[in-house]
Amino acid sequence: MWRTTVDIERNWASVMAIADTQAHLAQFSRPHNWNDPDMLQAGNPGLTAEEEATHFALWCFFAAPLMAGHDPRTMTESVQKLITNEPLLAIDQDVLGQAAVRTQPMPEVDVWSRPLNNGEAWLIVNKTEQALQVIHHNGQRRLNNTALATIPTAARVLPLRGGEKIALAPESTREIPAHGCLPIIHQIQE
Repeated sequence: MWRTTVDIERNWASVMAIADTQAHLAQFSRPHNWNDPDMLQAGNPGLTAEEEATHFALWCFFAAPLMAGHDPRTMTESVQKLITNEPLLAIDQDVLGQAAVRTQPMPEVDVWSRPLNNGEAWLIVNKTEQALQVIHHNGQRRLNNTALATIPTAARVLPLRGGEKIALAPESTREIPAHGCLPIIHQIQE
């Protein structure tokens, strides 16, 4: 394990700057070799609930060490549900140990893809100040006229703070809040 960035700050710009750095380091992450983008800021002042969820999901997709940077004695139930999210933790701890790669950087969104031992996972991150509508059409996620990722029909949307995986309905629309994310997984076997 080695640190790959400067110290994280308690703000969205810092989280996204570190994500940009990790985009160039995915090739070095594997079992016994972990990129450490610094501690989690979920639970500290400075990030909205959506930003905390995106921050945590990104770190899970990076196969990063998940070290809480907040005081657990004052942790809210919302933060507790987030950092104990079993589907996201399973992505972080997947035995392949490969970090996600940014497959499609765009001004509005980043699409991250991570191979898993039994499938693949994608994370669509909204970098804008407003909610975005992402359409699932003919097996593709689209933002306006741009295809974001080809996703198998059997893929599921992962919950961020508890709940069940949700099937991707054909011809459906999902809203990703400002600075929010949409984690999706396709598993060959559950």
